[in-house]
Amino acid sequence: MPCFSKDLAVLSLLSLLVVTPALALDEPCYGFAYTDAERLEGENFWVEWDPAIADVDDAQDRLDAAESARTTFIDMGWEFVDDPIAIRILPSDVGFSFGRTETIDCTDHPSPVIFLFTENERIPGESTTMHEVAHTVQYAYMGAYLDGVTSWIWWMEGCATWLTAYADNDVSGWARDASDYTEYPHLALHHRVAAFLIPEQSAHMYGTAILAQFIDEQYGGPDTVRATWEYGATVTGDVIWFPDALESAGVDFEAFWPHYMARLTTLDLVNGAMVAPVTRADTADAYPASGDANEDMLPEGLGMNFIALRSNFEKELALKVTFDGDPSVDWYAVLASSESTATGTPVLDYIPLEVDENGHAEGWISNFHLIEGHLIVSPKDPDNVGFEYSWSAELIEDPGPMPGVITLSERTPLGSGCGCVIGGFEPMGALFLVGVAAVRRRRD
Repeated sequence: MPCFSKDLAVLSLLSLLVVTPALALDEPCYGFAYTDAERLEGENFWVEWDPAIADVDDAQDRLDAAESARTTFIDMGWEFVDDPIAIRILPSDVGFSFGRTETIDCTDHPSPVIFLFTENERIPGESTTMHEVAHTVQYAYMGAYLDGVTSWIWWMEGCATWLTAYADNDVSGWARDASDYTEYPHLALHHRVAAFLIPEQSAHMYGTAILAQFIDEQYGGPDTVRATWEYGATVTGDVIWFPDALESAGVDFEAFWPHYMARLTTLDLVNGAMVAPVTRADTADAYPASGDANEDMLPEGLGMNFIALRSNFEKELALKVTFDGDPSVDWYAVLASSESTATGTPVLDYIPLEVDENGHAEGWISNFHLIEGHLIVSPKDPDNVGFEYSWSAELIEDPGPMPGVITLSERTPLGSGCGCVIGGFEPMGALFLVGVAAVRRRRD
């Protein structure tokens, strides 16, 4: 066996390190698409672009954003496809800029490809690129494009928006999309691909990022959100009923949904003060009071109606509330209270009402004094059809708190402070607001 001195061995190794080129990234398994395109190679992504609409600096910015997002998502525990992924910057033919991620069938598996469609020199930015990379993560679980969007395109968009906030450390986009959810809270939770043709429904899909953040904040962090995708992988291609996915992640949906309904009344969650207040279906400010479902806001499957019950400052009285819903569907009905309706205000307490087989429920808010009351109702149904209901409210002798009332925050003692609500925002998990000047991302 040849023998070398230690110094010579080190010198030979250094020489090898100097002359050995870095391993080149394989081309995507589906190949490159355009012979006249320019290309930029990264560690895990290729950027292809039409030189008439982008240059190498544009490509480098998108490449850096994609690689950064991929690292963030892997560090969070998400699986990722092994294939190199192409990011293609192309002209838009629909009059606006947008991003889209699909899969292309390779020899034995589907592989993601990202499109950034550009209009009037407006190339979808780094945030949009990160959003699209989040979709490629989802395909690591769901497989083919058609399977993923068939199962739950609405959750694909909501989770991609939520993940983007982790990737770019900016919750402003999350807050804007969440505001689209709170503007149309009556809309169904589950939407199909056709919803993209209806602006309100499309916006609502992206806005389910607020649901992802609520799970993140209250039910075990990002791992619980990821667990819904691990469940999705087992039934990909089938339409997924979200309660099944959440139950598979170890969350009791029957307790979870009333809790979510209650906190949404004032957006009592991290960064809730940045989100537009929920649209109220009805308001009562004198009692007795009653009302029927607003025909323009009939609650759809796992959509919600919020009814504001204003205090009349009568001491030592309770507010009794009666609900009667369409008996053809199961209902969630929740009574909640807060000191203010300003966004970001803590919810004091809530109680899920027992709705019988006839759709009837009754309950009361104790000590209905210097507080705001809320009735929130939601049909437990997978369809995007609206359901009728009616409600009534009257002041009664206070019997004390309802059995089973769940306290979330303590009332401010009377006579202390000014009763003011001071706006602000907090970190979203590990996220901080670093800027709100971003142009609204085009939908993908």
